[in-house]
Amino acid sequence: MARVQSLTTEDYRQNLENGFIQMVNYEEEFNSQVSQFVRDVGLYNADLDYHVVAVMGCQSSGKSTLLNLLFGTQFRTMDANTGRYQVTQGIWLSKDKDFPILVLDLEGTDSRERGEEAASFERKSTLFALAVADVLIVNMWAQDVGRYVAANLALLRTVLELNLQLFQNDREHRKTKLLFVLRDHVETSLDLLAKTIRTDLEETWKNLQKPSQFENSTVENFFELKFVSLPHMVLKTEEFKAAVTNLRNQFHIKGNSPDSMFPESYRRLVAADGFTTYANNIWETIRSNKEVDIPSQREMLATVRCEEIAEEVYLNIHHKFQNWNETFDMLKRNSKGNFEDLYEKLIDDLGDQIWQIMMEAIEAYNNGTKRYISSVSEAKKVKLQERIEAEGKELFLRQLSLVEEHGLLFLEKELEHLASRTKPWIDFQTQVCHLLEKFWKTFRNIASCSLGEAKLLFKEVIQSKEEEFEQREQKMVERFRRSVVDKTIQVCVEKTGSQFRNLFITTLENNPQDIWLSLNRPLSSIISESLKELAICLNEICLDEDRRMSILKNVLTRFEEEIELRVKDLLSSNSVTMSYLYRKFDNCFRKDSRGVPRVWKPGDDLDSLYLDAKRETQSLLITLSEAKLTISLENLRNEVAIENLSDLMHDSEIVFEIFSVERRNTLEEKLEDYAKLAYTEAKRSQETIHTRSQIPSWLYIALFVLGFNEMKMVLRNPLLLLSVLLILPVLYVLVQANLHSMLFSMVLSKMEQYLPVLQGRMHSVTSTETISSGVNLQSSFDSPIPNRVTGNGTAKTTGIRLRKPNHFSQETVSRRRRNSAGSE
Repeated sequence: MARVQSLTTEDYRQNLENGFIQMVNYEEEFNSQVSQFVRDVGLYNADLDYHVVAVMGCQSSGKSTLLNLLFGTQFRTMDANTGRYQVTQGIWLSKDKDFPILVLDLEGTDSRERGEEAASFERKSTLFALAVADVLIVNMWAQDVGRYVAANLALLRTVLELNLQLFQNDREHRKTKLLFVLRDHVETSLDLLAKTIRTDLEETWKNLQKPSQFENSTVENFFELKFVSLPHMVLKTEEFKAAVTNLRNQFHIKGNSPDSMFPESYRRLVAADGFTTYANNIWETIRSNKEVDIPSQREMLATVRCEEIAEEVYLNIHHKFQNWNETFDMLKRNSKGNFEDLYEKLIDDLGDQIWQIMMEAIEAYNNGTKRYISSVSEAKKVKLQERIEAEGKELFLRQLSLVEEHGLLFLEKELEHLASRTKPWIDFQTQVCHLLEKFWKTFRNIASCSLGEAKLLFKEVIQSKEEEFEQREQKMVERFRRSVVDKTIQVCVEKTGSQFRNLFITTLENNPQDIWLSLNRPLSSIISESLKELAICLNEICLDEDRRMSILKNVLTRFEEEIELRVKDLLSSNSVTMSYLYRKFDNCFRKDSRGVPRVWKPGDDLDSLYLDAKRETQSLLITLSEAKLTISLENLRNEVAIENLSDLMHDSEIVFEIFSVERRNTLEEKLEDYAKLAYTEAKRSQETIHTRSQIPSWLYIALFVLGFNEMKMVLRNPLLLLSVLLILPVLYVLVQANLHSMLFSMVLSKMEQYLPVLQGRMHSVTSTETISSGVNLQSSFDSPIPNRVTGNGTAKTTGIRLRKPNHFSQETVSRRRRNSAGSE
């Protein structure tokens, strides 16, 4: 079990003001407030943007002083005026004043205070530093280089061994930087001192027992060695400060610069918010790696006596619990299902009372076993606590069971009352919630505990009993739900079928190109709305989401069956079916694309129109023979409060046969008879109009010649010219709107009435008009003017031939006479 230390609020506040905290105390306990310290110094959210530096070295060698100068920390240092003594105990933690650097100050080696136990802690602290630090500073005197004990070569050997043990399974082989700081450097060059230390380390490395995969490795495979020397702090103060400043600047260089102390590849890849947990686990792992001794005779005696005392305590508490059990048995026999009466007789603070009795029993046990080994007594106390907790939970559970049983009787009675209403589904959820709320209020009052420890003890018991009651009450309510759901589904299906029937009739009357395709969208809307209403109703009766989803799927199948039934019922009569087919044929044959009735003209392709109309009508018959509907419920996603609607979202097809082959043949025969009759009527009408339109083309030439003077008159008369200009655009619009043929037919019909009068007038003019010069400019027309049109399309003539009247002036005649004489 991990041992941790915790400072008082005042001590922690004082440490925070000084900027440091004891991470591991002298008794090797990890401080539980390190995590809060990391937060308070602003490093908790630094992610990977931070570094860890640790320092090791002999006691009273100036390690803390060096750290304070390099990182602006305030670690306690030794006062030389009072003697030499141990200042740093355990492991201390601080942060760089300006940069995200955590600084570990390790207890000095060769400690007089620890004596013979110093080696054990030195090994643990060194292994800990290697595990968490990016840079490990080795603080040593320059004059000790080349010595074995003074130079801490034994400790350096430990460093190499532990690092190899710690990281031998690290595939990335993340290095640790060993920074040797040589203090009080005077004469010997730094290169020679570094060479000596490097040689000692390489020799030590060769002598280590290494795994086979590292047999040929070197120190540089696991460490980067760096050497720095500092002048004497007192004798050469200015030079010392300059050297420290230069070294401090190297710690503050970011990135992979050669002068940086923190290359990216040296990071331990532990986020700042997990540093405390990581360090704590590392320390506890290191600290617990000890051999376990065989229990002594004294421990065996402690085991026997602690078991005897624990049994006495248990029997005492069992007697108290038994009295409560007898009380609960009496309540169960005499309550007679009265929920309110039972509640008044129960113990509302039973959990707290059980906990207090248990604590009294544990205290009695502690008093009886305090003379024995604490580790043994603690182990037996755990077992005792488990026994009395089990019996206390059983007693607590008995009272909750009484509440549950009487609560279910109460709930069943009230649900029967709800079911007897005329419309039991209305406000069902509200009523059930009210009943459950009343029960749970009583249950929680009985199950509540004011003591925090009691809450934790009975938490699982309460949760288990709550789950059990929820299962039982759901089964009880389910009986009522089934009947309400069935009734709701039936009403919904009938309503949807009625709406579809109206939609189907309206769509047939609108004569769409593809009736089933035209029905898809409105039918999907009807079904979506019905499912939405059904889902709301199901929600009112407290159905869970999975059950509602299952019901919606089944109702969707019922909708498909209802649609098939409605379609077949509507088209079961041949007369009804033929009425839609007749309407389709008439719309295609007797009306144009705008729905205007056709006026048959001689130029109309009657055969093509007939065949197209017949083909379209037959296509409708084929379409009606088999239903092919597609229901899309995509818009239901935003309407129904159910998360998993994917099973309803896909398009579903409804395909079924409406007409058998025999019935289809019968309908086709009736359609054929109707189409032939319509074609015959149209043909007769076209021939009638054709006879009326057989006017010869020479008549238009005659009209132009005879109307030449009138044209001149119009051009000379502004009023007449304006009238013509107003009439011509109207005629143009009629032609563009394809109405000229109808107008032309009407004009021809009127002209037949006035044609004899016009012929008489023209004959009178041509017989009386003569030219005084004797020039005869008469010209006859060879084509006779038709007087009427026969039924077979041939024109009968009146026998009248028109002579063009003389419109030449006297001046024109004289000019032509002179031209004739000249030519002769």
